[in-house]
Amino acid sequence: MSLKYAILGLLAGGPKHGYAIGRDLRRLLSGLWPVNRGQVYATLGRLASDQLVAIVPQPSAHAGGARARTLRPFTVLPAGRRALRRWLDRPVDRALPRSTLADQLVLHSWANQRDAIAHLLAAQRERCSAMHRLLEAGEHGDDRDLVARAARRHLEAELAWLTAAEQVFVGPERVDPTGD
Repeated sequence: MSLKYAILGLLAGGPKHGYAIGRDLRRLLSGLWPVNRGQVYATLGRLASDQLVAIVPQPSAHAGGARARTLRPFTVLPAGRRALRRWLDRPVDRALPRSTLADQLVLHSWANQRDAIAHLLAAQRERCSAMHRLLEAGEHGDDRDLVARAARRHLEAELAWLTAAEQVFVGPERVDPTGD
């Protein structure tokens, strides 16, 4: 996900200060892609210089003291809303994925290394299963989990692909059909 458009999307719901944007991004992305505070503020700075967002004017420079000055809320400007709308309306390019794992499997296969293939597939299955369990444990059951659910579905597809690869490269006698 583009941090620029994620921030514009969050601000489309109303003004937020940088800390709240960072917090909402961490919750939205469910820890799948780390976003640090520096990235958020650097992106806000670029969006402001591109006149896509602006700092919400405060009634008084002294109101609320130093903390009020550090928690400056940002708002999305009309140009930012248009940029977000163009990005949201654009179809996503779905290139065929390149897989290092598939490359490794083919090379092991050419070298007739069935045990190495079985080990590689088992390690990948464990990695995917662990990530899948982690994502399931963190779900809240609402729209905040859309990114986590998408990642979980990709992991489920990879686990199914691993089962198919095991049947091709290792043979059905060594495949656990439950995926565990």
